[in-house]
Amino acid sequence: MGDLRSAFLSQSSLVPRTDGERQERGYKLERLLADLFRLHDLEYRPSYRFKGEQIDGSFHFRGFTYLTEAKWRISTPTAGDLLEFKAKVDGKIDSTRGLYISMSGFDDDAVEHALRTARGTRNNLILVGGRDIALLFEGRFGLVDALTYKIDAAEQEGKMWHPLH
Repeated sequence: MGDLRSAFLSQSSLVPRTDGERQERGYKLERLLADLFRLHDLEYRPSYRFKGEQIDGSFHFRGFTYLTEAKWRISTPTAGDLLEFKAKVDGKIDSTRGLYISMSGFDDDAVEHALRTARGTRNNLILVGGRDIALLFEGRFGLVDALTYKIDAAEQEGKMWHPLH
C-alpha cells in the first residue's frame, strides 16, 4: 500500500497546466484505481471503449457490475455530467450500477438536481469524492468497507452521495 499511497500523493500534489497534463492525470487516476482494487483482491477491468462509448473501468461487487467514471478536474461535475453517466449505466442490463468518482467532490445542488431529474428511474449511482479516495489511499478505510458503507447508504436510505468522513 505504501507505493500506491506515494503514487497517489505524487499525483495529488501536481498542478496540471495544459489539457494534455490534465488528461494524463486522469489516466493515472484510472491506473491507480485499478491497482487499488487489485490490492484489495477485487477484479477490476481497466478503461475500455466500444461502439463510441468510453468506460473508465468496471468491477463486480455483491452481485452487481459497477461501471466507473473517474474525473480529476478542478470543477465539480454538473447534474448533466451525472445524468450522462447514468444514461450509460441505464443502457446496460439491470444488474449494472455506476460508481462516479470526482476528485473535486460534488455540488449538493447538482446532485439534488440529478436526483430530481432521474426520479422514476432506477437509483443506480454511487458517488465517491476526492476526500473519500484520499482516505482509501491513506489506509484509513479499506476498499471493501468503503464500498459497503456507500452502497448500504444508497440501498437503505436512497443516498447516492454519502461521504466517508
